[in-house]
Amino acid sequence: MRKIIYLEMMAILMAGLIMIGTLGCSSKKPKTEMANLPMSLPLQSTSISAEVECFHPQFSYRGDQILYICQEKKFNSQPQLFIEDLNTGLKKQMTFQDGELKAAHFLRPDLLVYLSSTDTRKENVPLLSSISKPLDVLQMYSFDLRNDEIERITENNLDEIFVVPLKNIDPKVAFVRIESGTYKVYQKNLANKSEKIIFKSNHPISEIGVSDANQILVVEDTGYKKMVRLIENAQKQTLWPEFKRDSQSFYLDSKTGELEYLDSMKIKSISLKNLCESELFSFSEPILEFQKSPVVDNLYVYTTLVQGLRRIERKVIPKSPAQPCKKIVRRR
Repeated sequence: MRKIIYLEMMAILMAGLIMIGTLGCSSKKPKTEMANLPMSLPLQSTSISAEVECFHPQFSYRGDQILYICQEKKFNSQPQLFIEDLNTGLKKQMTFQDGELKAAHFLRPDLLVYLSSTDTRKENVPLLSSISKPLDVLQMYSFDLRNDEIERITENNLDEIFVVPLKNIDPKVAFVRIESGTYKVYQKNLANKSEKIIFKSNHPISEIGVSDANQILVVEDTGYKKMVRLIENAQKQTLWPEFKRDSQSFYLDSKTGELEYLDSMKIKSISLKNLCESELFSFSEPILEFQKSPVVDNLYVYTTLVQGLRRIERKVIPKSPAQPCKKIVRRR
């Protein structure tokens, strides 16, 4: 009898080891619908009780999908990429990785670009006697949704902190890399892997963005204010008046030529034509970041705090009634 029980226990143990080995060694993991995960769905205005944070929402070019990052606090602390189809409501987990993950964007409808440390963690495994953790050096990756393939784009010991897509026949991006304490903005052609530097600063760069005309928006943090400049081409740059340090989520409206940004719980805009500042609308709760829909007027997706956790919401927000704009003093 004891022998039979022993053999059964060994069989159960071996089955468990085989399952763990299969999960750990699979090179191509299946996509999982978010509804099957032990977490509440993001992109809802109702309170979510599970320890899940979702943030950095980004519209697709056609405005029919949202790409974002979710991080389950209790069971799986690693951030992962998710996509929601706004037409069907289907939500899918796209990555199953170990390491940091940030700055995810649609490069094309079928191609994503983002920063991750998943491979650098594997390359910097600490010695068994060391208690230090591996360095999370962020590198650039692309994710081809057509064939479910992830490709590492950059491979160096330098940290990349932001990346944004450019609209071009060849897939191109702009990104920020830190080299010897200097923040450098590069353009990279993903087809031929070429890079060229377009801007550098001794101040930390806290954001980059891109206009519909592929002009690069760079936000520098001087420690007591923020400077925002538009790199139109190799010879021309436009510099806005200085902003308060807590201003963020800068966005250039190509239709009006005005710069929109988040100031506390208010969305404001600044026009360089008449150096005038206007309040577009305000939120009733703290907002951490926002993005405007490329196809639907006044539709925004944004990150807010619910019970101390980041949540994603989307909402049509009509602009405030026209008010006299506030003249600003331009300083350098």
